[in-house]
Amino acid sequence: MTMITKIKETNEIIKHKNIDEASNNFKNISSKVKNQKFEHIDAWLLKTSKHFKTENSILQKALYPRFEYGTIVKVDFGINVGSELSGPHFAIVLDKFDSTKSNSITVLPLTSQKKKHNLELNTLIIEEFTKRLTKALNVLKIEINEILISKKDLISETTKKQEEVKLLQDMINYYSNYAKNSYASLNQITTISKNKIMRPKNKYDIVGRAKCNSKTMQIISKEIIKKYTNIKLYDTQNNEKKD
Repeated sequence: MTMITKIKETNEIIKHKNIDEASNNFKNISSKVKNQKFEHIDAWLLKTSKHFKTENSILQKALYPRFEYGTIVKVDFGINVGSELSGPHFAIVLDKFDSTKSNSITVLPLTSQKKKHNLELNTLIIEEFTKRLTKALNVLKIEINEILISKKDLISETTKKQEEVKLLQDMINYYSNYAKNSYASLNQITTISKNKIMRPKNKYDIVGRAKCNSKTMQIISKEIIKKYTNIKLYDTQNNEKKD
C-alpha cells in the first residue's frame, strides 16, 4: 500500500468519524428538544441531505424559476444558529434583475411579531392574497350557476367546477389563518438558495406570483436605505432631509 493510499484511507476514516459524531449530536437534540426550533430537526436534516445529494450529482447548470422584484414567496429557512430566522416564513423578493441561471435570491422575511427592527405593513400582504382568491371564487360560482341554467353537460361540468371551488376555498381558509399584521424583518434580509422556496399548495395558490404594490415597496425601500446606508432621504412634504 502506497503512502498516498494510506493518507486517503485515513482521511476517509476521519470524515466518517466526523459525520457519525454529527449524527449522534443531532439524535441527542431530537430526543431531548429544549428549543422549539429543533422540534422537526429530523425532517430538516433529511430535506437538506437530499438537496446536497442532488447538488452533488448535477454536472450541468440547471435553470431556476425567475422572480420579479416585490414578489411574495414562502421560504423554508430551515434551522439556523442563534437568533437567525428559522422555519417557514413569507418573504418579499428584493432582487430587481433575477435570472433563470441564478440559484440564489435576496429576500426580506415577513413575520407576525412586532419587534424593534420590524417594519409594520399592517394586513396589506394577506389581504391582497385573500382578495384575489375570493374574486376568483366568485367567478367560479357564477360559472356553476350558468351551467345549471343551461343544463349542458350538467353533471360532469358541475363536478369539475365544484372541485375547483374546493381548491380555492382551501386557499382562502389557509391564508385567513395568517390574517394578522405583517412585519418586515429588516435585520433578517438574507440571500437564499431558490431550493428553499416552497411550492404553491395548489394551482390557485398565488404565492410566488403575487407582488406587493408599488406603495408598499417604496415604504420598504426607504426603510432599508435608512437602516443600511448614510443616504439622506428628502421629505417632499416638509421640504427637508430626513435622517
